[in-house]
Amino acid sequence: MRKRLIELLRNIPQSRPIFGSRKQGKTYTLVTDVADHLLANNVVVLPCKVGDTVYMPWEWKDTSGVAILTVERLSITEAGLSIRTDLWSDDEDYWLAYNCGVFKFDNIGETVFLTKEEAEKALAEMKGGDKE
Repeated sequence: MRKRLIELLRNIPQSRPIFGSRKQGKTYTLVTDVADHLLANNVVVLPCKVGDTVYMPWEWKDTSGVAILTVERLSITEAGLSIRTDLWSDDEDYWLAYNCGVFKFDNIGETVFLTKEEAEKALAEMKGGDKE
C-alpha cells in the first residue's frame, strides 16, 4: 500500500506554471489537485480512526442527549465502510434502534458526528422537528 501511494504521489501531473517570479517557468501543484488525483485513483481517506471520539444525538422515551462514543473498529465489507463504537445500553430496543453502535461512513454527518457541536445542532433539529 505504501509503495502504491508513493507511486501515485510521484505521478501527480505538474500542470500549473509559475509566472512573474524568480521561479518562472517551473510548475507547481495545488493541494486540491493532489487530493483529486488520489481520490481518482481509489485512495480512501478515512474520516476517523480507532480511538477517536464520535458523537451521536439520540431521542428515546421522552428524553434525549448526545452520546459520546469511542471508535473501536473500522471495517470494510461488501456493505461498505463502517465504524463500530462502544455504544451500549441495557435497553435492547434502544441498542437495536441505534444499530448496536455500528455506523456506515455514509452516516457521518447524519446520525453520528465528528464534533460535539455538530451533534448538538442535529439534536436541536431533531427536537424542532417533533414540534411541527
